[in-house]
Amino acid sequence: MQMSLHFDMVDMRLLVSVAESNSVTRGAEACHLSTPAASARIKNLEHGIGSKLFHRTHQGVTLTPSGQAFVLHARQVLAQAYVARVSSGNAKPSRDEVRAFYNDNPALFAERRIYRIRELAVAEPAELAEG
Repeated sequence: MQMSLHFDMVDMRLLVSVAESNSVTRGAEACHLSTPAASARIKNLEHGIGSKLFHRTHQGVTLTPSGQAFVLHARQVLAQAYVARVSSGNAKPSRDEVRAFYNDNPALFAERRIYRIRELAVAEPAELAEG
């Protein structure tokens, strides 16, 4: 039996936001979704891959091993989409997007490079003075 998996960029941003906040409610808010809509999106993804992405408790959510792998790939896809969008010259990035791609984990060096590229792209010109 082959499973069908359908997801979009909103799903990937949602998973990353929920993982970072350990909360479906806060992750939904960060993605401008209602909590029931966010929960439904997560459940559809879990059904599509045939594995739970989060352990759910009264204190919040934590990633399962499957969830850790999926979120890692979601971050990479989001970072690649970001670079494609910015390098196309058709869109100017907003400062809010930086937080979605920056991570202190050294294993995610590419994301840190995205942050630096983003930082340089929106930096205001410095005033130089002789003296």
